[in-house]
Amino acid sequence: MTVNFWSCGLDPILHTWKSNEDKQTRKSLVSYAINDVFAPTNLYFHLIKSSCSRETTVIPNDLNSIMSIPTTNLPTFLILSDSHCKRLNSIINTPDYCVMVQSISGLQWINPYDNQLCARSLILSSTLSSRLSSASGILFCIGTNSVRTTPALQIIEQVEEIINLIRSNHVHFNKKHDITILTTFPCYKTTTRFPTTKLLSYNIDLYNENLKLLSDRMKFSYLDLNINDHHLHNDLMHLKFEHQHIIYDTIVNYFNELIIKKPTVPQSQRRSREAITRRNRKRHQKLKLKQQKYTQESQSDLQIRSFLIGSASDFIGI
Repeated sequence: MTVNFWSCGLDPILHTWKSNEDKQTRKSLVSYAINDVFAPTNLYFHLIKSSCSRETTVIPNDLNSIMSIPTTNLPTFLILSDSHCKRLNSIINTPDYCVMVQSISGLQWINPYDNQLCARSLILSSTLSSRLSSASGILFCIGTNSVRTTPALQIIEQVEEIINLIRSNHVHFNKKHDITILTTFPCYKTTTRFPTTKLLSYNIDLYNENLKLLSDRMKFSYLDLNINDHHLHNDLMHLKFEHQHIIYDTIVNYFNELIIKKPTVPQSQRRSREAITRRNRKRHQKLKLKQQKYTQESQSDLQIRSFLIGSASDFIGI
């Protein structure tokens, strides 16, 4: 049946069937077509899952919710992304760190019309703010939706505002690698604001150049994905299926290097406030005793010195 020459509407609504046997035949053909299309894809993800399960634990991605950080003593990194990271799992556990991914299609740095598509609004939300308070760093994969509608220099001002917002509300994000922003790779899906590919490409290049300058000035990390035109899908915006691993590989390699370079946290920073108070009290007590002992010894030395000086004076007088 699958190699026969046939041509007819398979949808039962089209009423191309005359008997129940015809309906069953068309149903079988639909199942065959679906399996033929999705079998390689299912096999691919089965192999990927089998390969990754030996190294990482993954949880299926939920694009419209921010999941709770799992209870762990490992460093946790957040990824806030547009649709480019939608194929990443929402939680990725590794032996050295945990990554939480929030991917929202259409996300922009600042969207004045929809808070759900506005990175600034999400950062100010209680949910994401709570995640940031205990996270070791945040990585942004945002830019494509902004550069298609907004001039580059205006976007840079938005990025600067968001960086300042994060650091003012979360003071532990004060080091260079605590905040990382991925470059915006090529996009040729034009808009009313940028009606030609030349104008759109110029805006993207200008944004990336100024983003790098901003990273030097504000001391945050700038990560280049090295995406080229041949990596793009037919929609001229997203990556082809065979190249989608570039984003995952780049991010994971970056976090791996970051963990290796990350300095060891001093023991005092891992202690509780009560433990630090007890330690300081003991230190102060020891210092006080030492000062008292030093004062007593100094007084004794002074008395001896006075006695010797007086004795010498009497001797000279004689």
